[in-house]
Amino acid sequence: AEAAEWRDKYVRLLAEFDNFRKRVRQDLEMQRHLTAEILLAGLLPIMDDLERMLTTSTDMNDLYRRGAELIRDKLRAYLQAQGVERMSSQGKPFNPDEHDALLLRPTMDFPPGTVLEVITPGYRLGDRVIRHAQVVVSEPAEVEPPSNPVLP
Repeated sequence: AEAAEWRDKYVRLLAEFDNFRKRVRQDLEMQRHLTAEILLAGLLPIMDDLERMLTTSTDMNDLYRRGAELIRDKLRAYLQAQGVERMSSQGKPFNPDEHDALLLRPTMDFPPGTVLEVITPGYRLGDRVIRHAQVVVSEPAEVEPPSNPVLP
């Protein structure tokens, strides 16, 4: 009976240790993913700056512009290789899990709650949003009643 009791304790301890190893491995993997996410999210403002610079430069033969395009393309390729994808938001319904609304713009052309303009693009890594898109969202335009002409 004593041998069976010690064997039972040993088997339980072995199972607990195995569960501990699995938990530690899982925690390390999650920490690795979070570290990669932080690093990749830190590169996104650099991509934004390069794209802003390229939209303001009009001389297509400028050597600095061509150099900036090469750097942007390499950075974009690196981000894509790591699984970072740019979210398309314009024309879609506002989603607080993906968007940060910076402005509301009254319009009758789109239903309320539609993303009209993307100020800063959003990105996702796999199924996680690593940066929300900053957007302008539509709201209902107030329709003024027609003014009644004053009769003499």
